[in-house]
Amino acid sequence: MPRFFSTFSKLTYQLCNDLESLVYATNSVLQDFIEDGVVYLELRTIPRASPGISREQYVNTVLDTFEKFRAKTDQMSVFLILAIDRGNMTEAEANEIVNLAIESKSRGVVGVDICGDPTKGDVSIYKRPLLKAKQSGLGITLHFAETAASGTPNELSTLLSFQPDRLGHVIHVPDDIKKEIARRKLCLELCISCNVHAKMFDGGFLDHHLGYWRYEDCPIALPTM
Repeated sequence: MPRFFSTFSKLTYQLCNDLESLVYATNSVLQDFIEDGVVYLELRTIPRASPGISREQYVNTVLDTFEKFRAKTDQMSVFLILAIDRGNMTEAEANEIVNLAIESKSRGVVGVDICGDPTKGDVSIYKRPLLKAKQSGLGITLHFAETAASGTPNELSTLLSFQPDRLGHVIHVPDDIKKEIARRKLCLELCISCNVHAKMFDGGFLDHHLGYWRYEDCPIALPTM
């Protein structure tokens, strides 16, 4: 698990540290999905400031690439979710990302996420930015209980207080929190391949918790990495 998050949050990001590579990667992902026959796509990304690139430039570059893609085909609807990196971002930085999301709603930004290394950070500091996003009509989707360390009752109750629409992963969840999720009928994003290959739980595909949630009255989405 530590190796997975280290690779994902450090080495992978080094591959997209300028606008040219960001455009290339975005186009490649869009092309792959349309070739797979996808007709509705939501991509999510952490707007990362880097030398010479602001978060606003990052977001606008991705959205510009979306618009050029839409001009070429109407076979796939494409939207964007902006994510907050829980291990590296302050409340002020989260607020900046929420403001960017609100300003970009008309261009296809549909939601805000909290993600990143689940063993780091205090998610409670993001409550005000997330509630502002919710009040502005954006969807809220949260990485939820990916590890035992991030599956504490305190953290999960805090995340549920953000009024999420969707929860991602939902692995290390106590029974009382499961009941609350089912009561709210929250949509669950269950990334089976990620959960198994990153060894986020003991077992394989047949042991995945989709087997539990498929019998609850919650919508389920099957995302990919």
